[in-house]
Amino acid sequence: MKHSLCVMSAVALLLSATPTWGEIIDPGFPAGPHYTFDSPITWQFRTSWDGLTWSEEEMTSIRNAIDYLGSFFVASPLFVEIPVGDVAIAEDPKVTIRKAGADFFKDWGAAPSKDGRGNIDLDISKAIGFAAKDIFEPPWDPGTYPMGEIYINNTKTFSSSPTAPLPDGAYHLPTVTLHEMQHMLSVNSHAEHRDEVMYESIEPGEIKQLQESDKKLLKDAGYNLKLVPEPGSTAAMLAAGVVALFLYGACFQRRLRACQ
Repeated sequence: MKHSLCVMSAVALLLSATPTWGEIIDPGFPAGPHYTFDSPITWQFRTSWDGLTWSEEEMTSIRNAIDYLGSFFVASPLFVEIPVGDVAIAEDPKVTIRKAGADFFKDWGAAPSKDGRGNIDLDISKAIGFAAKDIFEPPWDPGTYPMGEIYINNTKTFSSSPTAPLPDGAYHLPTVTLHEMQHMLSVNSHAEHRDEVMYESIEPGEIKQLQESDKKLLKDAGYNLKLVPEPGSTAAMLAAGVVALFLYGACFQRRLRACQ
């Protein structure tokens, strides 16, 4: 009995001491109310106050990531990009994306939330990105770093490549964008498994796609997603059976006409 207790204690200690896989993407948010966006969700690239701009390759990879995320929603198109300098749009975009450096990605302490969910951890000194959701009073100057923005840490190395392998030490920009956009869409918590986009950390060179658990977080936040049967599921097999029956019927009719 004593031996079993010692083994269990050792395992618990090992698990508690196990470091998080990869590097923390962001600190996440406490559980609280979900504030969903009405569609379409307008968004726009922004240049930082100190002149950090986006390359065409970076913008293309981010657009593709956002379109990929939008493809799972019933509302279509879910995301609409507002070109920079477009004065025909009466309202400001709902989400903006810009780069920021060490003057933003630092330990800001904690800020009280606006909706009673408790303090928001704003130690983003090691974060790869951050979704500045308008649920707390910012300790920084909102004129320099507005709320409602996704910030990408310019001190990190990123790759926009859609396929592996990525350059050594580079984080996948589309995957980080997907993670932060889901936070912006009112997903507060992180996922539990490393292969999930909403897992709290990421390895350099790692490329992720949305898993069913990622989609569930979006559904739990109040969004309607398309029903896509999983391969091997009962729904998928029934769908395949219907298609096969239809094809068989069409083939039978062609043969019948040929004999007449």
